[in-house]
Amino acid sequence: MDKSALNYVLDTDSERTELLKQEAILQASNDPADGTKLAKVYEKLEIIDANSAEHKASEILMGLGFTNEMMRVPSKHLSGGWRMRVSLARALFVQPGNKYILSKQIFYCLMNQQII
Repeated sequence: MDKSALNYVLDTDSERTELLKQEAILQASNDPADGTKLAKVYEKLEIIDANSAEHKASEILMGLGFTNEMMRVPSKHLSGGWRMRVSLARALFVQPGNKYILSKQIFYCLMNQQII
C-alpha cells in the first residue's frame, strides 16, 4: 500500500494504465517504426480523455472528504475508513453514472461530510 489514494483511483482504469505503459516503452525505443505505434497510442489516449483522468479522480476524492495532501500520501498511512472511501472512489471513477447501495455507516459518513 505504498501508492497514494489518487494513484489507486487512477490505476482502476486499466485501459489508461496500459496505454501509458505502452507510451513509455515506445518513447524509450529507438526504432523508427515505433513512431506509428506511438501515434496510435496517443490517439487512443485522446479518445478515452486520459488527460482529464487525474482531475476527475481528484474531484471524486475531494467529494469524499479528501484534502490534496491526503490524496498524495501513501495509502498505508490512511485509516480503514479512509481506505474504504478510496474503494468507493475507485468504483465511482470507473462507472460514474451507476447508482450504488451504501451501508448506513457509509451513508451517514458521507452525509456528515455533506457529500450527499
